[in-house]
Amino acid sequence: MTRGLTQTDLLERDLELSRLGAGLAAARRGEGALIVLEGEPGIGKTRLLLEARAAAADQGLDVLTARGAALEHDFPYGVVRQLFERPLAAVAPPERERLLAGAASLAAPALESFEAGVPDYGLSVAHGLYWLTANLAERRPLVLAIDDAHWADEPSLRFLAYLARRLDDLPVCLAVTTRPPDADAVALSELIRDPHAIALQPRVLSGDAVIAMLAAAFGRDPEPRFATACAEATGGNPFLLRELVRALEADGAAPVATNIHAVRSLGPRTVSRSVLLRIAHLEGGAEVVRAVAVLAGDAELRFVAALAGRPAAAAGAVADELCAAGVLAPGRPLEFVHPILREAIYADLPDAERETLHAAAATVLARAGRPARSVALHLTLAPPRGDAAAVAALRSAASQALARGMPQVAVGHLQRALAEPPPEDERAAILVELSAAQLRSGRLGEAERHARESLDGAGGPLAAERRREVARVVLATGDLQGYVAEMEIAAAEAGDEELTFAIEAEMAGTGWRLPEVSRRIGDMLEQHAGAPGRTPAELAVLAVLSRYRVGTGHTAAAAAEMAQRALADGRLLASLPAESPPYLTAVYVLIVADELAAAERWLGRQLARAHETGTVIGITGGMVIRAYLRLRCGALKDAEADAWIAMNAMRASMILHVAAPPSMAVIVEALTAQGLLDEAEEALRATGMEEIPATAPYARLLYSRGLLRLAQGRPEQALADLRTAGPLEEPAGMLNPHAPWRVHAARALAMLDRGREAAALAEEWLALASAWGGASTHGAALRAAALHGDPASRLGRLEEAEALLAPTGVRLEHAMALCELGAELRRAGRRGAAAETLRRADDVARACGAEPLVARVREELGVAGARPLARRFSGVEALTASERRVAELAAGGRSNKEIAQDLFITAKTVENHLGRVYGKLGIRSRKAIAQALGHS
Repeated sequence: MTRGLTQTDLLERDLELSRLGAGLAAARRGEGALIVLEGEPGIGKTRLLLEARAAAADQGLDVLTARGAALEHDFPYGVVRQLFERPLAAVAPPERERLLAGAASLAAPALESFEAGVPDYGLSVAHGLYWLTANLAERRPLVLAIDDAHWADEPSLRFLAYLARRLDDLPVCLAVTTRPPDADAVALSELIRDPHAIALQPRVLSGDAVIAMLAAAFGRDPEPRFATACAEATGGNPFLLRELVRALEADGAAPVATNIHAVRSLGPRTVSRSVLLRIAHLEGGAEVVRAVAVLAGDAELRFVAALAGRPAAAAGAVADELCAAGVLAPGRPLEFVHPILREAIYADLPDAERETLHAAAATVLARAGRPARSVALHLTLAPPRGDAAAVAALRSAASQALARGMPQVAVGHLQRALAEPPPEDERAAILVELSAAQLRSGRLGEAERHARESLDGAGGPLAAERRREVARVVLATGDLQGYVAEMEIAAAEAGDEELTFAIEAEMAGTGWRLPEVSRRIGDMLEQHAGAPGRTPAELAVLAVLSRYRVGTGHTAAAAAEMAQRALADGRLLASLPAESPPYLTAVYVLIVADELAAAERWLGRQLARAHETGTVIGITGGMVIRAYLRLRCGALKDAEADAWIAMNAMRASMILHVAAPPSMAVIVEALTAQGLLDEAEEALRATGMEEIPATAPYARLLYSRGLLRLAQGRPEQALADLRTAGPLEEPAGMLNPHAPWRVHAARALAMLDRGREAAALAEEWLALASAWGGASTHGAALRAAALHGDPASRLGRLEEAEALLAPTGVRLEHAMALCELGAELRRAGRRGAAAETLRRADDVARACGAEPLVARVREELGVAGARPLARRFSGVEALTASERRVAELAAGGRSNKEIAQDLFITAKTVENHLGRVYGKLGIRSRKAIAQALGHS
């Protein structure tokens, strides 16, 4: 009788089927589509997805499938593994290598064994999975069909959201079904609320459709009152209606008005009652379905048999009967034909029986050697019993969850481990692990409480390590003073030279921003200045110490020498992760000390290592430092491009890293120097901050806004920003050579007719710069002092400034010095020398892309009576920062795909950039790019 139900599965679903067909057609055209089927359980989402999968297969598209499950929500990358494991296993090794080549190799942590802890690279894994998807789609258009996305794990959802934003350029249809998300389901909401998503919300069945389904099921038209009662009992939900019909059939009820009482008696328990009625005759049926409901994704027949207390052969026979009854789906492992069936059976279990079954499931899975994650899922739902093996499984599962970016899951496992309870000698270690997980999940109060609790009874190096964890939590709360205090205690407790060095280096890397302790920390580090650099901790101390030597009475040469010692021919990079702050600190010191070529070499090594290991934090950190290096070199478009790459990487990861403010600062400075003031203002607005915080992490952004306000002719606002930013980066009188705020503050004061203050500030900067001894800093300070000081000394100072700046490679500052020197030579009546100097200034300023400076130089040339220079609106100078970066990589032999992988953009975007590059450079082929760039 119920066989006729299959003929009515798609009643009133014509709109949804049409939109699904349009999504498949888009994928065939290479355009990509995101389709979201959202609705209550049983509304028909899964049936529609199955129809789309069948249609895709008929049309020659590849179809990859996955389904979220309630008990697998905490399984990191579980949905990802369902999607990609089968297609990767099905191909020969050479093809697998091709699919996982290039950036796709970054997907490895999501696809590897979950017994091995892998650092959470977040974005890099999503980026790798995107390119794995792109590589798979090269063979033929692809459909990714994800059912029950509301139960998908968080890392998989982050990847799907990352992919959804890049579908335009891929022949991929991403189709997901989901229930309406909870308010805290951020990644799921971002995915299904994507502005380009085709959103489908199947409605409940109309009265006519209910009648049609009942007629198909019973083989006769139902009486009107009976049909109305069925519609009311199920709310027009297709799945509930089908289950109601099955239950009525099992009771032998006909579709007549006299059986309305049977409809109403089934009511809310329609599903579970239907299942139990259908299997009442089957010996062991109830035990098997309950075992399947409890085991969920681990419902292999051997485990189901053990949990149901039956021999494997008997359990298999029962499972086959349950398949025939439409309760279980065909195949292995065992699963229900619909998640609602599992939910209904599971919900009907008494609490005590459910807990007992989960405890038994944990034992069965542990004895079978199943992953700790699987065992832990059941332990968290079972009562504590003081089992040391359970504690070990929970700790192992927590470590894996933390490594894959699910700290909340780790917190749950560790809290459960404490409740077991653990052996007394393990309790403190678990408290430390719990504190670290809570810190990463933002639960700072609990993290600090548990970290301090772990200190009880500890001494020596162990106490120092635990005290360091306390300090890290305190730092996360924003209490910098408290952090330093805890770290100083940890260093005193260490009792081990290597550990002491490591603690002091870590403390110094952050604590220097605190004025009242900066000098004390610097003095402490100076005690280790003679360290030979044999160990990673000693090298880290030297790296941080080189930063302290920037402006604390030491010269540029001394700071650079210390930084070079720390870098130690690559030993520091080899001994620490690619994102290590000490390494990047040492490279930064080389930049401010004018060792630009050395800094470029060390950055190249760091970025290569970061790409090799797939750490986006390392890639981002390296790109930000390189952006600053290029800004110093006057390569404004390159600096802007590198900073945007870093910002794109951080935005794609959905969490803005600590490098976001300095990245945006470089962008604003580079745009301002190029004369793109509206774009610079827009970049500031894109930060989403109505006001920039007056704190050290935002000092550079405040400084860059001050430069923009100067360029906009708003000196009062510029002066306020610059006077706020400067002291934030100069605690305890430390010099700040990389952000010469006094120079620009003096300009603002001069614009406000406060010349005496401007001169005093410029002279103050000159004294500091002279003591520092860096040629570029000294030259910049001489230029500023010349402009605001005694006119009689102006020409001499400008000549000295130009001579100092010329060999440094700090081109923009050199161009400004040449411009001012040329203007002063003109005022002195030396027109020939003025014209020659100004033409040099024009060459350097144009190479930098500094259009406002170019305009000023050419104005001065006109006043000097020199022939006007032709302006160029095409060629290399016309390329945007992004176009220039793409062109350089293409000239270096990189393919469109490789360029896209390097720059965190899509291949289509690369193609569009290259099209504009061809037009601006007047070329027709890729081979001509290198020559065109070289001629510039």
